[in-house]
Amino acid sequence: MTLALATTALVIVGWLRSHSRTDAIVIPRAETTFVIESRLGRLTFEKFGPRKRMRKDAYVAHMNVNWSARWSEIFNRPDSGWAGFDRFTAIDPDGVTASLISVPYWALSAISAALSILVAQRPLRKTCLARLRYKRGCCTTCGYDLRQTPHRCPECGAQPN
Repeated sequence: MTLALATTALVIVGWLRSHSRTDAIVIPRAETTFVIESRLGRLTFEKFGPRKRMRKDAYVAHMNVNWSARWSEIFNRPDSGWAGFDRFTAIDPDGVTASLISVPYWALSAISAALSILVAQRPLRKTCLARLRYKRGCCTTCGYDLRQTPHRCPECGAQPN
């Protein structure tokens, strides 16, 4: 439950932070470079390649020189996909292929909040079920009828509370 709530809080903080600054994680590989970027209310997964291994400073220089106009055009266009979701592939003049998938933070926070509710609901359901079984004179663990043996459940061996 704590992990689900922490994930929801992290997504919401990332959403708020993405409106004031851009954060990027660059993962260079042999042929391609992967980038996870948070900006303007979106989490973006990017893939550049094939090309030689690209260092973080080379990525920043590459973005500033070759892609800045294209990226600002894509991120600021009003018709960017359905409800903020976006996907495209492009090739720059150097022959580098760039693929992008963009997911809005509102969708991530809705999914993580729903998962948090499902995780939090499970212990509550278990407690309510145990109370209902106790009121009916059944074992709170397995639900076996305890009218004949009120001191110990013959099914699972639990003692009623």
